[in-house]
Amino acid sequence: MNQAPSWESAAEGVVAHLFVYGGLMRGHDLHHYLAGCTLVGEGLTAGMLFRAGRYPALTAGDGVVHGEMYAMSDPPALLEALDELEEYDPLHPETSAYVRRLCDVRIGDHVLRAWVYAYNRDTSELAPIEGGDWRSAAGT
Repeated sequence: MNQAPSWESAAEGVVAHLFVYGGLMRGHDLHHYLAGCTLVGEGLTAGMLFRAGRYPALTAGDGVVHGEMYAMSDPPALLEALDELEEYDPLHPETSAYVRRLCDVRIGDHVLRAWVYAYNRDTSELAPIEGGDWRSAAGT
C-alpha cells in the first residue's frame, strides 16, 4: 500500500474508489457517511486485521482483508470528512491514528485501485481477527 499525503497529490491520479472493512460497511454504525456513494461490490485486499476496541485496524501483512468497495460521488468532500473521522491529518501522518493509503482491491476477476484507511499505531497488544473479516468478528 502506498501512503497518499492528500487527495490533490495522489501520484496515481484521481482515485474515486474507497475500500471499507469495518464500521463504514453496510449494516454498521458509520455507514451513513457513505450516503451518495455507490456500492461496487464485495472485495478483498492484502493485509492483516486487528480488533482495536469498537473498530478494526487494517495493517500491512500476509493475510487477506474482506470489505466493500464504493465509488465516491464527490471524492474530495468525502475524503475530507473521513480524514476527520479516522483521525488522519495529511500534514502530520506520523501522529495520525489512521492514514489514508492507496491499495489494490480484488472484486471477482478485477483489480481496482482504491483509498483505504490503514491503522497507524502499534498492534502488538491487539487481537488479530482471524480470516480478516470484521463482519464475522463483530457478529453481523
